[in-house]
Amino acid sequence: MALASSRRPLLVHYRRGERAMARRVRSLIEDAWTAEIDALGLRPPLDDGGRAGPDGRFDVYLWRGIDVGYVAALAENPATPEDDRSTFMVLDPWGSFGGPLLASTVAHELHHASQAAYSWSEHPGFYEASATFVEVDVTGSAALLDFVFRDFQTRPHWGLHRFDRYRTWYAYGAGLYLLFLRDRFFGGDASFLASLWERVVDPPGGDPRGDEPDFLDAIDGLLAESAGTTAAASLPEFESWRWYTGARDDGRHLRDAAVIPEVAARVVRLPADGRAVRRALRPAPEILGATYVTLESASGGPATALVSLETRGRPHGRLVVEAVPGLDGADAERLPSEAQPWRVALGPDGRRTLVITALPLAGQAVDANDRPRRAARARLEARLERKP
Repeated sequence: MALASSRRPLLVHYRRGERAMARRVRSLIEDAWTAEIDALGLRPPLDDGGRAGPDGRFDVYLWRGIDVGYVAALAENPATPEDDRSTFMVLDPWGSFGGPLLASTVAHELHHASQAAYSWSEHPGFYEASATFVEVDVTGSAALLDFVFRDFQTRPHWGLHRFDRYRTWYAYGAGLYLLFLRDRFFGGDASFLASLWERVVDPPGGDPRGDEPDFLDAIDGLLAESAGTTAAASLPEFESWRWYTGARDDGRHLRDAAVIPEVAARVVRLPADGRAVRRALRPAPEILGATYVTLESASGGPATALVSLETRGRPHGRLVVEAVPGLDGADAERLPSEAQPWRVALGPDGRRTLVITALPLAGQAVDANDRPRRAARARLEARLERKP
């Protein structure tokens, strides 16, 4: 049995006794279509020419007990040179991703069908990050996706482009970077995503693998045009913004910051007698990742720490160091690489966090399909400044 939409070219297929749920799913897909295709300007799913259902409408199949939702490709679109595909959707609205998560699940999966209308040969992590971004933006479901963002926030040292083949929710949580782009560079308007996807589409006669330009190239082009910067150059600011999450939300950064778990930081306790503490920088950040180190005075209360960071061996990337929170209302205090040791003022509670972001070396670019690699071996040395 199938339930048609009078508003959109779609059919919801269901079994006997499931009509009420089919109506609910149809309504949710219609709403998601309005938000994603009409409002954000993303491409609609391609006509499948009757390969899944009776005609070219987008087919959605309800499958009780499968406990997942997914979009699968059917066929290439012969009318275009790019690797765009027609698709269908499968949902279990009674399973783990139904109930309170159903609206966001539908929004997420519909975006996968839209992605296929651009290209079905992109970096797999980008598909999930983009779909997570869309579901949060159109449904306001960030609080429901605690598990997604927690996996991302507990692994800040991983490169932004790392894909771990679904062992964790990291690739999904990387949608946090797209939320940052929305709020930092596009005035809270998520429609920049459509422009980003247009830039990802492979040009005629382009890379036969179908993954160039990749999503980092697309972000570089979009940011260069709109803000005069690049993905890599925006990373230190992103890493400081993601510190202002959870209880640290100050209302000036990510729109959803209060319900996003705080980023993980390693605590280094500094003795009150001024003895130096030396620690290998662990976990070492991969390029396009960051390590957070919280300096803590053993005596408590405000103090000044003297800090230096020494790299060893041949570096594959460069380290940019900032201290958060920033001074005088700034997001972060950038510590100049040429002036070590740094004098870092600790807060009233005797704590301050260093954000150590790993960027590519000057003149080098990161390919999203490259395996992430550690930027450098480094050692942190810190001590409290002794008062005369």
